Amino acid sequence: MKEETTPQTGNTLFHTYQYLSVLPKIFIELIREEMGWSEATFYRRMKTPKALSNAECTAILLVFEKVLTTRLNETTSKAISLTKPFN
Repeated sequence: MKEETTPQTGNTLFHTYQYLSVLPKIFIELIREEMGWSEATFYRRMKTPKALSNAECTAILLVFEKVLTTRLNETTSKAISLTKPFN
């Protein structure tokens, strides 16, 4: 049996992956909130070949931009604080 280990505190790859892995959940939550959709509606609309309205496309792209911008700003702030020398 393979033993699971916890990554070291300074493992940048692990922490970056963990930080980004929540993006789909955040995106789905914000889309559902913005559109007033249930979880089932979200997945149904994602899989259907029926085209989305222009208003829906615009809202989706705005949420996408919001998620990426917010996460990027948070990541940049966190990265800057991690590169400062310890006093």
